[in-house]
Amino acid sequence: PDTVLQERVWTLVLAYHMSDFELALRMAKECREAQNLVKSSYLTSVLHFYDAMTALRLAQQNKNRNLHLTSARKSLKILKALAEKFPINLNHKVCLLESEFLAVNGSIDRALQSYTMAIVLADEGGFLQDQALACERASALCLVGKEPAKGRSFHEGAKKLYETWGAQAKVARMTD
Repeated sequence: PDTVLQERVWTLVLAYHMSDFELALRMAKECREAQNLVKSSYLTSVLHFYDAMTALRLAQQNKNRNLHLTSARKSLKILKALAEKFPINLNHKVCLLESEFLAVNGSIDRALQSYTMAIVLADEGGFLQDQALACERASALCLVGKEPAKGRSFHEGAKKLYETWGAQAKVARMTD
């Protein structure tokens, strides 16, 4: 069961990064149902981070908004508790989720400040993939907030970070 659960968690991560939010949602649901089998704090943090990120992306698309926001809040609460034990590993993820909540609620300036903080924290911890994700999400926010130059800068930063991390498929997708 542990191997199957790990496979589902990593499928959730890949589905999120490749913008297949329906698959990510399905994997998150299956993982939540088997949550009591998760023995690893690391795997738990990955599950809840990407579960919340997926829910917030779907909430932004106004698909069952309240349901997804509630789900994301639950995952954020769990992640915050884990961050108390492992701050260097998780504070940037908590900050990134808080940025997403601000963006969903239309607080563009505050969300952008929060994304910037998440980028700094991820950089300080050496989490390239999360730094790239924070840049990517900040880029999307800038485009919605009518700041295309800033959005392009964040987008290019995200591409470079993903490339350094070795995520060629993601970089190719971002280049299209």
